[in-house]
Amino acid sequence: MSEELHITSAQNPRIKDAAALRDRKEREQRQRILVEGAREIGRAIASGWRVESAFVCRELLSDAAQALLRTLTSDRGVTSVSAHVFDKLAVRDGSDGLAVILHTRGATLTEALRPANSAAPLVVALHGIEKPGNLGAILRTADGVGASGVVLLEGCSDPLSPNAIRASLGTAFALPVAVATTAALLDAGRLAGLTFFAAALGASARPPWQHDLSGPTCLVLGAEATGLPEAWLSAADRRVLIPMRGIADSLNVAAAGAMLLYEALRQRST
Repeated sequence: MSEELHITSAQNPRIKDAAALRDRKEREQRQRILVEGAREIGRAIASGWRVESAFVCRELLSDAAQALLRTLTSDRGVTSVSAHVFDKLAVRDGSDGLAVILHTRGATLTEALRPANSAAPLVVALHGIEKPGNLGAILRTADGVGASGVVLLEGCSDPLSPNAIRASLGTAFALPVAVATTAALLDAGRLAGLTFFAAALGASARPPWQHDLSGPTCLVLGAEATGLPEAWLSAADRRVLIPMRGIADSLNVAAAGAMLLYEALRQRST
C-alpha cells in the first residue's frame, strides 16, 4: 500500500480528526473508531472490520505491525507520522507504531443471542459496568468460553473505547456485542428460551454449580458498588451467588464473570 506525505505536526487536520475519536460521542456520531496495536488491528480485520485509513510511525514499528501493514487495504491509504505525532494518537505505552481508523460494526440483539455453535446459547448481560478495563476483561472471558454474545444494558461503558479494546485483547471485534434496554433483552430472551440468572445475594441465591447452566442461559451481572437494579432481581428466573469465605463480600465483576462463565463451560463440557 502506498504511503502519503509524512506528517510531523500534531495540529495537522488529519491527526486532529483521528485523535477526536478518543471521545465516545465522536465515535458514535461518526461510526468510526481509532485502534492501535497489531494484535487488536489484526483481530478486527480477521473478523471483517473495514479499515478506512492507517497511520504508521516507522521509528516505532514492530515486526508484527510491519507484517500486518503489508496486508492492509483501506479507503485512504497509509499516512506516515513522526513519533511525536503518533504519541497524540496512541493511548498506551510501548506502542508498536501502527494505528487505524475502522468503520464501526454493531451487532443486533438477535445476533448476540444466537448460539455460537451447536450448543445452547450462553449470553452475558451487563448492567452499569462503567470501567472499560472490567468490560474488556469480561469480553475476553466471554470469547474464551465461546459465548454466543454479550449484551450491554443501561449504564455500561463503551466496548469500543481504546481501553476496553486493549483489555479485551481485540476479542471485542470477534464477539457479537449488542446494546439494548432491560425490557428489550427480557422480551427477546424469553422468545429465545433463555433462562436468566442474576448475580445477586438473597435467600434464594445458590452457587453456580448448584444451577443448571447447560441450557439456553443468560448470566446477568451488575456494578460492584450497587449490584443489579430491582427490575432484574424481580425478572430473573434464578439468583446465582459466588460464596465468599474471607472478609470481602464480593469479587471484582470481571473475576465474578469469569468464574460464572467457566462454570457454565464446565457443565457444557461434561
